[in-house]
Amino acid sequence: MDFDIQYIKVNDYLEKIEEKFLKAHLENPLSTPDDYNLDVKSYCILCHAAFEEFVELIALQVMNKSIKLYTIELKLTKPLISLMHFKSSHANYLESNTETLSVETIETIYDYNRVKLDEIKSSFSKEVFNNHGVSLKYLRKLLMPVSVDIPKDVNWSNSLEKLANERGAYAHKFLEKGRVKQSIEPEEAKIIVSDCLSLCLEIKNRAKKLID
Repeated sequence: MDFDIQYIKVNDYLEKIEEKFLKAHLENPLSTPDDYNLDVKSYCILCHAAFEEFVELIALQVMNKSIKLYTIELKLTKPLISLMHFKSSHANYLESNTETLSVETIETIYDYNRVKLDEIKSSFSKEVFNNHGVSLKYLRKLLMPVSVDIPKDVNWSNSLEKLANERGAYAHKFLEKGRVKQSIEPEEAKIIVSDCLSLCLEIKNRAKKLID
């Protein structure tokens, strides 16, 4: 799927979630915590899941396209170099099978790299599939191996961490100091998600430049 289409889909999905869970509370100045508590929690959890899936798809798409560019066109890209650095097994091929070595058994560089890239594709895809977060530590694990630099905007990163913390609190901690944990306010939730969406847009643009 195209990078731009992925972004449009996540943006449309977030608009629908906001319409369902936040709009009424944002438009009602008399809305109380009891009114919006469950809706804001649902909104944060669903938005977090959408951002998580978006970044995972970006990472996989950059990996797949960069490997395809090499295997079909012999084109080297920054993501390919990063993948080979971070995800290759680094086994010393040059010291293997030295006793039975012959000119017929020596692989070409292309065949050697192709096998390595197949291994990387399989292992990194499993890592992405098993990813369970979108905070900075997870972004680094997903994006650095495909050479996508994480934007350094402080507001975006702070909002990302807030969303991750809220999602963790709502999804895994029912009580806070013996009482039901209250959600953040709808206005704050909207700002946080807006910042995270801006972060995703920049990640999409950076990924797109790497392999276009």
